[in-house]
Amino acid sequence: MVANLYLREGVVNPPVVIISRAWTTVKEQMPTVYAETLVKKGYAVVTFDFRSWGQSADLVRFMEDPGRKTVDIAEVIGAVAKMK
Repeated sequence: MVANLYLREGVVNPPVVIISRAWTTVKEQMPTVYAETLVKKGYAVVTFDFRSWGQSADLVRFMEDPGRKTVDIAEVIGAVAKMK
């Protein structure tokens, strides 16, 4: 999966917010608006594309599978937790 990390310069060890986008959009749409607002308030923000959506590659493109997307959210949470 491909993700974007938004950070405010000069903020050390900020709390992290992970934004899961609407099911059929990409990380550069609605999540960016929320990320920019939260970064101004001192948060670090991660937005991402689900597998097969946007920049995230997969064998099948634009697969709408809520169970699979739930797994993707858990994977992003796990990756962020390892970064802390």
